[in-house]
Amino acid sequence: MFKCLKLLNKFTNKKNIMRKIFSILLIIIGINTVVYSQITSFGGGITFATGAKYELEGLKYYNNTKALDLQINYCINKHSSIVNKLNLFYPKKETLAGDDEFSKTSLFILCTDYHYTPNPKNFLRLYYIGGPTFMLWKIKDQHYSSALNSDYNIDEYKFSAGIDLGIGINFDISNSYKLFIETKYIISKNNQLLFTSGVSYIL
Repeated sequence: MFKCLKLLNKFTNKKNIMRKIFSILLIIIGINTVVYSQITSFGGGITFATGAKYELEGLKYYNNTKALDLQINYCINKHSSIVNKLNLFYPKKETLAGDDEFSKTSLFILCTDYHYTPNPKNFLRLYYIGGPTFMLWKIKDQHYSSALNSDYNIDEYKFSAGIDLGIGINFDISNSYKLFIETKYIISKNNQLLFTSGVSYIL
């Protein structure tokens, strides 16, 4: 009975964490919608990353180098915009001593970036990027370490934050779509470089 209650509590805590992250995302989008009122474009693409590490209980875990990119752009004026961006990294699974012993690391990155475009009328538009970054790590590890003579049974969510700085370009490929290419560096205890390319739909 005690084990059942413990498992139920663990499951409930995980649901609460995901519910809080989803609520934060909705609040950020809602605030930006109210403050800036005009959504000018939305879209997505593919992100390639150098991979960051998270240290937990003396072990190092790395995120996958590929992620799905989703973003919404809010116009402030012709030079400035706010972009909410979510990167969903594919889980990185590493098999250890046997088929039943593995580690799996998932990462979600949420950014609220400020974009500044010096020459918005150019066909090829250069813009500068900067803003806060929030990272949610999901780490699962089940293995026995013969070196440490210890069993590991980790199943946890971890949170970290930082800032990102970068540069990008975009240009219209039709009246309704634009292509964007950008690179930025996340400065935190989990530093990594991200390169993203994708398409946005212009409203």
